[in-house]
Amino acid sequence: MSQSQVIRISAQEYVHIKDMNELITTLMVGPQLLVLKDHEKIVVGPAKMIKISPRTYCIIRNPAVRDPNGEVVMTPFGEPKVKFGEQEIRTFENWPEQFPLQVNEVLELENQPYRTVAPETALRIECIRPFEDQRHGDNGLFRFPGDEWLIYGPTTYIPIIEERVNAVEKCIIIRQNQALQVRAKKDFVDRNQVKRYAGETWLIKKAGAYFLDVCEEQVNILKAYVLTDKKAIHIRAKANYTDVYGKERKNGEEWLITNKMNETHILDVHEEFVQVQDLVVMNQRQYCVILNPVKDGKNQWGTKEIRNEVFFLQPGEIIDGGIKNTYILTDNQNLLVRANHDFKDNNGKDIKAGESFLVKGPCTYIPPIQVAILQERPNIQLSHNEGIYVQK
Repeated sequence: MSQSQVIRISAQEYVHIKDMNELITTLMVGPQLLVLKDHEKIVVGPAKMIKISPRTYCIIRNPAVRDPNGEVVMTPFGEPKVKFGEQEIRTFENWPEQFPLQVNEVLELENQPYRTVAPETALRIECIRPFEDQRHGDNGLFRFPGDEWLIYGPTTYIPIIEERVNAVEKCIIIRQNQALQVRAKKDFVDRNQVKRYAGETWLIKKAGAYFLDVCEEQVNILKAYVLTDKKAIHIRAKANYTDVYGKERKNGEEWLITNKMNETHILDVHEEFVQVQDLVVMNQRQYCVILNPVKDGKNQWGTKEIRNEVFFLQPGEIIDGGIKNTYILTDNQNLLVRANHDFKDNNGKDIKAGESFLVKGPCTYIPPIQVAILQERPNIQLSHNEGIYVQK
């Protein structure tokens, strides 16, 4: 027998020997000295056994079928049963000892390190074949092809054949006085156990890191409006809803948000910003006429109101003619006025529409909305021997 037919296999090596008569391949593991017959030949090896290092894994193509005890299942012809076209991931935890490749097994990747998921990042995982995910509780969680979910960092990710990594997602940082507006891409139940529908939008106001769910997409980052004693915001409802202050709003309704309600305000998804409303400031000697004044939260359309105070102009209200100065009458000054409507003056006297009367100084006079100023009339000074003629 020739020297080439003698094969020495060390303790950490293996070979695959093929019987050319029966076309059966056999695994032989060292240490041993093999003497090949004329109808036998080596098809693999001598090759070193595979040793998986800690915190690494390898991928085997066409893995052998094993029984519950981990033993290879053999065919009636003496070859191991294999799952052709399949892959198997082997980790150090499951395969701490070195091992040979069974017949038809192929090593695709060796000693690949586990993937580290950094803080404030997550892996977007997609299921590519149905399986029971035992990483989520004792009862497991059934996954189906097309399902997606996130694995949050910091953690170590050990891959499995039934899933693949589609992307690395970064968290969105929501700062104080900010909100994240998100939209549902399909019907689902969010992490707060709220049923969401495709196309629905809502706000995430909690400050900190936020990961978008696989069924969510970012719409915008909203900043809060800062409300002061001198600034408010005028907003309009885009749909029927209940606002954050517990008040029901109707579609198209308009109102003001002031610092008496909150120091800051973030627009809800059902709210539309109209404008910043400045405080109307008047001193004690000024006044204005307000058209369509708001009473009990509703505009009194077509009516007027006198104001001589500091206030915010409500939606729908109009300052008629701007801010006016109060009439300050001295001893020698008077105002001729005419009533446009019936009313009672400050003394309780009934004044009829069309009636003219004189407001005599000295006094401070703010004309009621029912009164029109005709002219100013000074007193006429007469000596003891003078007089005037008056014509009606």
